[in-house]
Amino acid sequence: MGFKILKGRYAGSYLGLWWAVLTPVILAFSINFVFKGALKTSVPGYVFFVLAGIIPWLFFSNAASESAQAFRDHSGVMRQAVFPRECVPLAVVYAQSLNFCIGLLCLLPVFSIANPRIIPMLWVVPFLLFCFVVFITGFAFILSAAGVFFRDLQHFLSIFLTVWFWLTPVFYPVESIASGFRIFVSANPLTYYVVFFQKLLCEGALPSAQIIVPAVAFACVSCVAGYGIFIINESQLLKRI
Repeated sequence: MGFKILKGRYAGSYLGLWWAVLTPVILAFSINFVFKGALKTSVPGYVFFVLAGIIPWLFFSNAASESAQAFRDHSGVMRQAVFPRECVPLAVVYAQSLNFCIGLLCLLPVFSIANPRIIPMLWVVPFLLFCFVVFITGFAFILSAAGVFFRDLQHFLSIFLTVWFWLTPVFYPVESIASGFRIFVSANPLTYYVVFFQKLLCEGALPSAQIIVPAVAFACVSCVAGYGIFIINESQLLKRI
């Protein structure tokens, strides 16, 4: 089902799965033009810094947006008594995971050429990806159930994700944030995953325990809480669709 969702996403597209690579690259160069060219940011290798952050952000935002309407989009499948309803949000995350992995695998050689020091650290990427997927899965369970009960969720979510994007250090280093505002970024779970990716892909280094421990903790909390909320509301889903 996940592969079917991914295939449907690019149905009729001439470039198909290449959009998994082109989308983050185009966004990264656009942000690079504004912040490096116009605002004169001093972050070294800025376009790679942004690219390393925009890839996981797109993974999360796409999975969140599709999860919010997953049950309504697949209402026919939902009505099959033998079909485990957990598979619907799981399929969305799986499809986006494939999309993410395709883009990442195509871009890893570029990161490696730009900074060969990252090559010995690539073994950490599967661990980071696993934690990130677990975090997103928990979030997908919550949004998929909430999307059935709150019809305006999709509209609210588009605004919320825009605000969330600016609070995530995709295009600015955490160290550059004024101390009075740093608390908002620190409370953002995506901060730890984005910084983790940036450290690995741009510096070829492991982040500190202050990044790794919260990344693992948020993954566990999100998965347990998300699945718990889903199970509590599962019996009401069919009545609301």
